[in-house]
Amino acid sequence: MSAPTARRRNSPHELRPDQQARLRQELEQELRRLVPEARRVLDPRARAELAHGLGPRPRSHALQILEALHRMETGTYGRCAGCHGAISYVRLSAIPEARDCAECSWSRELSFGR
Repeated sequence: MSAPTARRRNSPHELRPDQQARLRQELEQELRRLVPEARRVLDPRARAELAHGLGPRPRSHALQILEALHRMETGTYGRCAGCHGAISYVRLSAIPEARDCAECSWSRELSFGR
């Protein structure tokens, strides 16, 4: 095994399958809370349509959750949309729908303040 593979496999920031399963369960549970009828709908596009009946904030949150679930399906969940590095499990535990690592999120927030 090459050194980069060993580092990547042992990285404390990489999600383990059990961690991702736990986060998926939390995301699904929150989506069911926001959109109770989403439980019966499997198609992601149809789920998104259900979310459009919500107010602006709950709708935005439901759509973020759906996007995170889609990233799980496509294998991109846990990767930062900005730098493509790993998003820490600690961050994802706090914000399971997070798209950015803490550093990229912080940098983006600082740039908005300018």
